[in-house]
Amino acid sequence: MNIDIKHNLLKNFLSDQRTDQRNVQTSIDQSMMVKTEQKSLEMDLRHEGHKNNDPRKTHKQKPNKINIEAKALLLKDIVLQDEKLKQQLSQVKRNPLKLLKVFSITYIAVFLLSSNIASGETIILTGDKWCPFNCDPHSARMGYMIEVAKIIFERKGHNIDYQVNSWIKSIENVRNSKATGLVATTKLDAPDFIFPQKSMGTNKDCFYVRAKDLWEFNEISDLKNRQLATSEGYAYSATLTAYINENPKKVQIASGKNTLIVNLKKLDEGRVDTIVENPFVFNYMVKEGKSRDKYEEAGCTEENDLYIAFSPKNPRSKEFAKILTEGIEELRKDGTLDKIISKYSLKDWR
Repeated sequence: MNIDIKHNLLKNFLSDQRTDQRNVQTSIDQSMMVKTEQKSLEMDLRHEGHKNNDPRKTHKQKPNKINIEAKALLLKDIVLQDEKLKQQLSQVKRNPLKLLKVFSITYIAVFLLSSNIASGETIILTGDKWCPFNCDPHSARMGYMIEVAKIIFERKGHNIDYQVNSWIKSIENVRNSKATGLVATTKLDAPDFIFPQKSMGTNKDCFYVRAKDLWEFNEISDLKNRQLATSEGYAYSATLTAYINENPKKVQIASGKNTLIVNLKKLDEGRVDTIVENPFVFNYMVKEGKSRDKYEEAGCTEENDLYIAFSPKNPRSKEFAKILTEGIEELRKDGTLDKIISKYSLKDWR
């Protein structure tokens, strides 16, 4: 349940409680006023009776019968009104529903406020390890997409559970709603998923070779004499995907949770002479390993957007996509986004 809804419910409960308390107090005040009037009239009637029985009065003086009768009738009405007020007061005090509201209001208030996190959904984000977008889930730097998503969803009362799997397994888990969102995906990877309106980064297919290799990529035909290393399940550009499918003997496909490490080892050992990878991922990896001088970038394909996309089978996916869209803009405006991505030596992709 959304925290704003909980606060409104609590506000309504407290408002009803204050109204009940005012009704009780009004009934008590009215009852006291009636009792005061009753006592006053009783004293007046006794006084009238004493005056009429006064032996000092002459026979010419007649008792004020009209005044006595009027006050007696008024006293009768007051007694009836007092009984009615007592009944109303008793109903207010003894009504089971009202008593339940009185005795449970404190419990309800504590429950509504303390259950904010508990009632929020656990959002499972998954993907293969692809730093700086999504890194080791046990690291202080889990990847900027994870950090951004964590802040956005926790502000709405949800929890993030980030899991690393192979890319194929990650797509399968999200598609079958075993996980909530797929991290660092393009629309080509999972076109049936629910995508936010705002992207969370950019992607392009860049080719990397060993240092001093003079080969350059300008068009797909340049790959015909190369042994290419790719990653299982990745959605590359349309032209590169077609080339991979048409030339299986010239392509080696790595699988697992960190395919770049596998492909770099193949390149170092000479089993392949070209790697295709996202430039941010490649540069982050070799920088961490202090091996950037061992490799050269030989060219790239066109650029497209990266997202966190949500399961087509989860009924709340559109809601989560909207939260992420609005949250990214909020973090961009308040400067939080820049602070996060700067830790990964990146700039805003917008």
